[in-house]
Amino acid sequence: MKQKSIALACLVLTLGTIIALKVGYSQVNNPSTNDVMAILSLFGDNDQFKRSDAFYKLLKMGIGGDLDLKGKPGGFYLALSQLFIKVPSKKDEIKIQLIELLQKETSVMREHTNQQVQAGGSSTREANTYYSDLIAAVAVLQDPRALNPLLDVITNGYMARWGVAKLWRVSLEPLIERFNSDDAKIRDSAAAVFKIMIDPGYDMKIDDPISREKIKQILMRGAEDRSYDTRRESIEGLGALLRSGNRDVTSILKRAALNDPYELPREPGVYPIRDIAKKMLQLSRN
Repeated sequence: MKQKSIALACLVLTLGTIIALKVGYSQVNNPSTNDVMAILSLFGDNDQFKRSDAFYKLLKMGIGGDLDLKGKPGGFYLALSQLFIKVPSKKDEIKIQLIELLQKETSVMREHTNQQVQAGGSSTREANTYYSDLIAAVAVLQDPRALNPLLDVITNGYMARWGVAKLWRVSLEPLIERFNSDDAKIRDSAAAVFKIMIDPGYDMKIDDPISREKIKQILMRGAEDRSYDTRRESIEGLGALLRSGNRDVTSILKRAALNDPYELPREPGVYPIRDIAKKMLQLSRN
């Protein structure tokens, strides 16, 4: 239930927000295709602030009113769904432009990050919020064309990982390739996506037994990875499999519960992953 509540918190609006969105929607005229295309044309502007402003204006076209969705990705699905209803002839164009905008901003952010590292600075909070919101908007599209742009940002947080998990039919093999990376952060993030895919709490509906077996084998490998976070995500994923009746993962969980090497530096005798594995075993008995 905890896992499911986390997923819902990221995607479901509170009742008050839904009411506000519907009120805004009822109070605004439908935008014309020219209005939409004018906004989309700004996605190609050289000024990131103008691109950001255009992105949020596009979302507002969907919901209407003055509700500010900045930093509130829970509203993006409804905003985009309403926008597609208002301008159905531009639905595909909007999707393509959002995906391409994410590719552009990822390139910009990487270049900016490299420059900041050299200069000893950091990105602005506003730019980071916009980038995170854009990732979330592309994720909720659930469009296979967004796969590679989302795979490129799976280290950027939950929404990117959720988006890749939702595309499991096309993302599984590319994700396995990333799991073989030497970069621990990429392996950590890939393991987190596999956990989301397999945990019933996230309701990914992976009904293909071959795909489920591949995920299980990856998580079994991940449980013995040299990275703490990869092991942790993998152990939690194996726990979900065990609760679903996959008894053959029991021995790996028992081994982790007894032998995982990570000990909290300032708390001798405390082994977090051992505790997680024990919890997974206990939950399977309830």
